[in-house]
Amino acid sequence: MTALIPAACADGAWKLLSRIFPENMASRKLCEQLGFREVGIYEKHAQLDGIWRDVVIVEKLIADV
Repeated sequence: MTALIPAACADGAWKLLSRIFPENMASRKLCEQLGFREVGIYEKHAQLDGIWRDVVIVEKLIADV
């Protein structure tokens, strides 16, 4: 992740966006530490093993990195 952010910025990206399962607290904490913010939840985003799953949406604006 620490290499992805400056590489994306160098390539002209202005935002990184991801989705995380709500119970995946380790990934949510890592994203927070790297400057991502939680911006919402996609309810019933997709099925996994036949069960509809929600995901937390995270983003990081990187234009000024």
